[in-house]
Amino acid sequence: MATAPAPTVVVGIRETCADCRRRKTRYSAPPTTNNRALGLYQDVAPYGNANDAIVRVEQSLVSVNFRLQQIDQTQPGGGK
Repeated sequence: MATAPAPTVVVGIRETCADCRRRKTRYSAPPTTNNRALGLYQDVAPYGNANDAIVRVEQSLVSVNFRLQQIDQTQPGGGK
């Protein structure tokens, strides 16, 4: 029996922008009560897999910042 295809999720620019800003806050240093990932991993490096995690978080930050720039460039009001 074939399974049904996953539903397509359409998200508006405002929701995408808000999501990207939340991700940027979560990933950014320094650590606070919001458990910002980059700062936390930097605090525990070189223990465990912290250095690998730092690379992944930095790559995520690049992706988030790129998407926010795209939104800002396509929106008349700056995507805010």
